[in-house]
Amino acid sequence: MAITVLEDFENVEDAYFTANSVSVECDPSSKYLSSDTSNGTVYLGEHQLVFHSKSPTFGFALDYKAIIIHAVSKEDPQPHLYCQLNEQFPDNASLEDDIVELRIYMDENQLDEMFAKLCECVASHPDSASEAELDDVQIIDSFDSSQFITSPEQLDQLTPQGQR
Repeated sequence: MAITVLEDFENVEDAYFTANSVSVECDPSSKYLSSDTSNGTVYLGEHQLVFHSKSPTFGFALDYKAIIIHAVSKEDPQPHLYCQLNEQFPDNASLEDDIVELRIYMDENQLDEMFAKLCECVASHPDSASEAELDDVQIIDSFDSSQFITSPEQLDQLTPQGQR
């Protein structure tokens, strides 16, 4: 399971990054992230992002492979790390939509550093594509950029239909 609910907190040894006083939200909402449990500390460990709330004792561990998109938002309504996950929290496992939006709100001074570390962690845990998925992938050995329009100055090379 890519999202594991933690009832007892285990110290994250050798964390690549730690952020205290963070707030976490998810959509769809989960009973595991209520207003009582959504404030705490985030750790980026070797294999997982770990969140531990201050009160009551609660947390979750998220495998990096479950993160399909991650970005920094410096707006809406405050700076945060935005993640899309391809897994649900256990209480939402029966939902049809597998996508969860996770927002981690923190001090803006730590946001860019956490994003950079998260990029490294996610990149070091690639999604293992099945052989059937790889059969549909076409590898381009050579690329001729002259076959593509890459700037507005080249738009006159399009057919009238393509210029619409």
